[in-house]
Amino acid sequence: MPIAARVVVLPKDTETLQIQEIQLPDPGPTQIVVKQYASGICHSQLHQMHTPRNNPVVLGHESTGVVLRKGSAVTHVDEGDTVLVTWVPRDAVNIKERPAHAELVFDGGKAISQNVFTWADHTIADQQFVVKADPNIKHDVTAIIGCAVMTGAGAVINTANVQKGNSVAIFGVGGVGLSAVVGAKMRGADPIIAGDLEQTDKRGINGLDDSIRRFAGIRGVGLSMFTTKDIVRHKLISKLLARYDNKFDLTDADAEITISKWINMEETNA
Repeated sequence: MPIAARVVVLPKDTETLQIQEIQLPDPGPTQIVVKQYASGICHSQLHQMHTPRNNPVVLGHESTGVVLRKGSAVTHVDEGDTVLVTWVPRDAVNIKERPAHAELVFDGGKAISQNVFTWADHTIADQQFVVKADPNIKHDVTAIIGCAVMTGAGAVINTANVQKGNSVAIFGVGGVGLSAVVGAKMRGADPIIAGDLEQTDKRGINGLDDSIRRFAGIRGVGLSMFTTKDIVRHKLISKLLARYDNKFDLTDADAEITISKWINMEETNA
């Protein structure tokens, strides 16, 4: 029996988003229908919105929700389980067949999901993109685990393998950058320095230094903040960053100052 869903749709011929009410199809053998608590928002969606397309597009690739229905071949979750939806296959090594993509019919055309879509109150996805979670997790902040946390914390913990006592410098403290700060804290990095365009959070009322400490649960760690303007104005900060063990560029490629641009600036001014 189909399930009613409200879904954000990017039409074929405009960048103006629409909310449409549709019917999700019954799940196929490897698919799962999830009622979503919250969804993350990623810069990747802007790239999708600015890319020419031949069909409507559904957006979003990270969320937290609860399983409503599952296909006959799904064994790792049951109806009622709390889950995370992510764009990364949970068991890519052992995939035996290509994950099923959802086909959704909207006013104005048909959209085929790119692995997952999470800008909706309900979604349908292949079992590879649905991960069972602790039922007691918070339903809001966990929505970004499916992309931002894996990217930011994963860069620190897995890719760079930051060790206790290493110094860490992070450019950009959006969802990915904040997750990198958390990862650095988990690994015992000290000091940690983080930089962004401004010293205010998105509401413009609190210093990012305090906001990051609250988000990461940092106590007793040498966390400092700088802005990209500080790098240009104060050579001391540039020299300090050059001595850090690990530096992570988690800004947009078009940001005012990225690590690569800073390095080029340093070489030019040397």
